[in-house]
Amino acid sequence: MTQGAGKYDQVCTDIIKQTNADGAVVIIIGGPLSGGLSVQVTEQALRWLPTLLRNVAVQVEEDIAKIDAGVH
Repeated sequence: MTQGAGKYDQVCTDIIKQTNADGAVVIIIGGPLSGGLSVQVTEQALRWLPTLLRNVAVQVEEDIAKIDAGVH
């Protein structure tokens, strides 16, 4: 996942170039190539990536709870 080629690596490369970022995580849902994940990050960014992804997961769960509660 974080090492080796992924089917959306070119998308990651393009985003990194466009934003001058240290890395990118691309999650594709559906689409003609089907869903997938590509990660291109520096070694330093890789070290804090698990924390970032955990925080994102918590936010997504909070958003789902709001939707289920009828709050937008």
